[in-house]
Amino acid sequence: MVWLVLALSAYARRANDVYPLREWLTFFWARAWLGALAFGLASLAAGVRVLVLLRLPTGRILDRAVLATALGVLIFALGIYLAGLLGLLTRWFFFGWPTFLLLVAGRALLADAARVTRHFRSFGVSCALPQNPMQALAALAIVGGALALYLHVLTPSAISFDARWYHLPVAESYAAAGRIRPFPEGWYLGAYPQLASLLYTWAFLAPGELSHHLCLAVHVEFVLRIATVLGISALAARLVSGPRLRYGGAAFFLFPCVLQPISGLNGGADDVIAFWAPPLGLALFRYLASSDWRNAVLLGALVGAAGLTKYQAVYTVSAIAVILAVDGAVRRRFRLLLLAPAVAVIVSSPHWLKNWIAYGDPLFPNLSRWLPAHPLFRGADAWLHRYYWLKAYEPPLSAPQKVVDLARTSVEFSFFPHAWAGNPGGRPVFGSLFTLLAPLVFWVRGRHRALLLVVCTHLGLAAWYFTYKDDRFLQALLPWMAACTAATLAALWRTRHTSVRLALSLLVTFQVVWGADVYFLRDSMLSDLLEHIATGDEKNFARRPYPGTELQAIGRKLRDPRAKLVSHDFYQTAGVGAELLCDNPAWQGAIDYLALDTPERTAQKWRQLGATHVLWPLQKEARGPEDLAYDAVFARAALAFTRSGFSVAGYEIARLVDRGARRAEREPTRIAWLACGSERALGVYTAHGLAAGTPMRPLASADLASDASTALAGVNAVWFRSNCSEASSAQAVLSRQFKEVLRSADATLLVRTRR
Repeated sequence: MVWLVLALSAYARRANDVYPLREWLTFFWARAWLGALAFGLASLAAGVRVLVLLRLPTGRILDRAVLATALGVLIFALGIYLAGLLGLLTRWFFFGWPTFLLLVAGRALLADAARVTRHFRSFGVSCALPQNPMQALAALAIVGGALALYLHVLTPSAISFDARWYHLPVAESYAAAGRIRPFPEGWYLGAYPQLASLLYTWAFLAPGELSHHLCLAVHVEFVLRIATVLGISALAARLVSGPRLRYGGAAFFLFPCVLQPISGLNGGADDVIAFWAPPLGLALFRYLASSDWRNAVLLGALVGAAGLTKYQAVYTVSAIAVILAVDGAVRRRFRLLLLAPAVAVIVSSPHWLKNWIAYGDPLFPNLSRWLPAHPLFRGADAWLHRYYWLKAYEPPLSAPQKVVDLARTSVEFSFFPHAWAGNPGGRPVFGSLFTLLAPLVFWVRGRHRALLLVVCTHLGLAAWYFTYKDDRFLQALLPWMAACTAATLAALWRTRHTSVRLALSLLVTFQVVWGADVYFLRDSMLSDLLEHIATGDEKNFARRPYPGTELQAIGRKLRDPRAKLVSHDFYQTAGVGAELLCDNPAWQGAIDYLALDTPERTAQKWRQLGATHVLWPLQKEARGPEDLAYDAVFARAALAFTRSGFSVAGYEIARLVDRGARRAEREPTRIAWLACGSERALGVYTAHGLAAGTPMRPLASADLASDASTALAGVNAVWFRSNCSEASSAQAVLSRQFKEVLRSADATLLVRTRR
């Protein structure tokens, strides 16, 4: 032992000289492994304890594990929510919450572990191992697919746009504030279902910096993905009678889309909503087979958990609602029928009740046309229609045409790509085995369950068709498709007809070959991971940073845990480490700069919302005149009512000062358009006028050339392009009396500072 310890010490010292141990990625990832392990064990223990309290029949080991994990994840998230309401989101809570669950429910978990151990002692470990070559192949597919998914987790590039836009910023905002509270500006994305963000909030409470938090967040997501695969195995086994179907989760990897970055582990909520599908299927079958209050409570809790995660839960929930309604009508069990929805409503109340109390709309802002939702400025509906309720372009269809198109789409959905902006020349990578094998579900022994799940899936496809027809949203239904596919494949293989097996092998092989290169496409994470690892060997220990790493300097320089920033044109906000107020009119309902067209009123609104600082980009992409009008109003207030500014990563941050307004700061915004181009004619505009294209008065190039100071006398903001020859004579006046605040592509915004 002494010799081995000395050998290790000498070896580690030599290795440290070549490659410092503190830079090893293994140690960086190990922190996330420990956090993910704590999350998984605590969730499983809590779920087992709930199953014991409900006195539900034990059933198969895998079924019990899947249901326990689902209930445990729900409890884990609800605990974070409750602690957030009480303002207890601290580093101590990061360690204390899983520890508390393990202490309270650990005995139930140990009892289950002992039961599993006795099972293996009775039947041998071989009962869990592959029994034939096909099972071995399926087991290898699960292991290989899990490894492929995990490689996505290891690269910083895995974090998606949407994750950096709202999933992770919501979590970071809660962690920075130490509490959960509604967003005072009425940030629409902050009113989404947030179960995934609650789990990520726990990750942001961990010791370390942003990279550690993001790494742990995607590791938590990976745990849920593996649980989804195991859940598919359990669900597929319930669909087939006769010899037990093993490793049915392998069918999940017959859908190439799961290996795409946009549908993979990226810090979003698509994987989390998919996690609920297998336990929902298991709970539905239990309820239909043995309708009692315990199974109704179980089903209702899982329905509520899905509703807490993402609005796309409507795909699975609507299908289950139809089945329950038919079952209740046939068997006349109306009292029991109401129990599951009641439990679902209670479990999902952290979403709808919070929104109802804070915004007057339980699904804010979706019901704002019928309820007195707030805050919503006048004209917010137009922005909601243009952005929030945006759907991909579809030709207008009559009701009969829609029915025909729905029937066609439910068959063809996997053969043609569907995305927001449309992708007519794109390649479909979703996977088509479910569609191709669905007519053969009648060959499945015990086909009533398989047929029922196929019907539920198509009901979910109908809900998808009438809402947001995008391929990645089908992740909510994918586990059901995979389970049906696994059951049908097993049933056809068990026919033992050589011709059937040969045709089936060719079909599956064709699907595998067709989708195998998805993992290696240009947007694949594999090349990024190899580069991320290799740069360390090149002594470039900085490596590729996690997205948002450069923004951490903002939080450090603020040095104020209570700071709240008005974030102007700032979308990828993960990393700031402070509370933010969105001011984009498309995504919040409190701030309308066209109505607040004086610096005084704008600053008053900021202070009313609790802002302490203002943040804006120094350079942004080209925008339309409506956005540029908003910029002008914002810039005047930012320049007049802030001080102590500093720049980080291309953004200017300044402290908001509380003082009385001067005369110039009470004047409405008057914008001179000196940018030529086709957007607007040269002239002086109000903020509303620039947005609508109606000038107060024109500006002739001759007037600017003769006396630019007089021509711009009533102007307090200017949009200018240096290549605008008609306005070039005004440059001298602009340089003396105006100050540059920001740029949009080649246009510069200047605000008057001198008279």
